[in-house]
Amino acid sequence: MCDFISGWFGGCCGLLLGHPFDTLKVRQQAFGYSSILLTTKDCLKQNGMKTFFRGLSYPLFSTGAINSLFFGVYGTALGKLEPTDGKPSYRNIFLAGCIGGAGQLVLAVPVDVIKVKLQVSSGETYKGPFDCLKKIYQAEGIKGTGLVYIIHIN
Repeated sequence: MCDFISGWFGGCCGLLLGHPFDTLKVRQQAFGYSSILLTTKDCLKQNGMKTFFRGLSYPLFSTGAINSLFFGVYGTALGKLEPTDGKPSYRNIFLAGCIGGAGQLVLAVPVDVIKVKLQVSSGETYKGPFDCLKKIYQAEGIKGTGLVYIIHIN
């Protein structure tokens, strides 16, 4: 439980600090700005500081579930790969980490799709993350959430 809480808290802190920069990066890529300064000016002109945090709520609330999913799959995989109580090998730690990372994608990819859609929206397109998810699903079905690509890869 301590790992889950500290992972959730650490993830939230990272999101709060990094999200404005991620928003600038996404908007610069999506709208083809030539510099980060032009992207920043446009964000400030559009909705002020609020623009930098658009799309933050969904990843902020889901980070605990994503970390929990990762560590749960990682622990299970490591237990299957190295069933003894001894020190696990680096190879098995690496493999369990890869399996845990793949397992978390089921939740992380749709969350990221919604985050990016909210970051590039004008603020009037979606009423929030759940409205965004609903509209994506209505327009594109399950394929729009990115899950089809994960299932196909695995």
